[in-house]
Amino acid sequence: MIKILHTADLHLQKKGDERWATLVKILQLARAEKVAFLIIAGDLFDANSQAENLKRELRPLFSQNEFEILILPGNHDARWWQTSPFLGNNVKIFTELTQPFLYSEGKIAFYGLPFEFMSRDELLQKWQLLKPALETKRTNFLVFHGELLDAFYLPTDFGDEGRERYLPVKLVDFSELAFDYILAGHFHTRFEVFSMKNGGYFIYPGSPISITRKELGPRRVNLFKIGQPPSEVILATPFYQEIEVFLDPTQKSSPLEVVEAALSNLPQEARVILRVKGFFDGRRHNLTEQSFQEKLEQLTAKYNVEDIQPEYYDFQRVAQERLFQEVMDRLNQRSDLEEAERTKMREIVIRAMVEALA
Repeated sequence: MIKILHTADLHLQKKGDERWATLVKILQLARAEKVAFLIIAGDLFDANSQAENLKRELRPLFSQNEFEILILPGNHDARWWQTSPFLGNNVKIFTELTQPFLYSEGKIAFYGLPFEFMSRDELLQKWQLLKPALETKRTNFLVFHGELLDAFYLPTDFGDEGRERYLPVKLVDFSELAFDYILAGHFHTRFEVFSMKNGGYFIYPGSPISITRKELGPRRVNLFKIGQPPSEVILATPFYQEIEVFLDPTQKSSPLEVVEAALSNLPQEARVILRVKGFFDGRRHNLTEQSFQEKLEQLTAKYNVEDIQPEYYDFQRVAQERLFQEVMDRLNQRSDLEEAERTKMREIVIRAMVEALA
């Protein structure tokens, strides 16, 4: 069965950086899986100027593959593709919606809508142009770079695009069009699949590398066989991960050990946004808030911590609260308590105070 690998939003900037390495890994995966087609659904480049600089570097990289590479112009690089660049004999660029690429003696058709700014009404008129051309006996693909309105998204889900609408569509727009798969791009945050009424699929693979800090978790691509549902494959590429550590002053482990335990099992591709909350017993562990922060910063290189958000306090702040002191005094005056009971009750009070003041 024919395999397809689908990705989007690499936003290449220069040769040799992490985004370039991500493209190399995607090509390696395509070769290993013996795919027939690699589909890049927009924004291969971060900007038109960077596309021109990388053109010569991409030719040998793309030309050494046996599979076809079909590329859709996205909103970041649409103008450059209009120059009809040559990237290899096996590379095709979508230039006109009504001119599909046909394969397998016409049994497979790839349609692509190159990005351009247009209203929703103008976009609906574009779809109408396809109705007489789509043959139900074919397997029809649409490669698309824009925003699906059926789901709730935040502006940050589309990278750094802000609040502007980019080719807004709804699933109902395709109800009379015989598309089996809509291979989409522009939505960065996560891999997501929507089922269409005709039994087809609308798929966002998410960016294959985190472009902004809002794109959390391991990155994915869409790898599937024609006639089967989309399937996500995790890539070993850089991604952002938020880690939240809550410190409890009753813990016997040092707060630094607690933080390291939370970081130790992360893959090397993770770029950590570390939030440390709660309270620690500085007297027990011979730490001040300043010295603890300094030790946290020493972990940044070891665990790829890119940002530390300190929301922690030395427990002495709680210990100085009048209410806490009164409760401790009464607890110490209780002669009917065993020491183990007294310790347990003390921990309950500490946790209650910490929760109240956090």
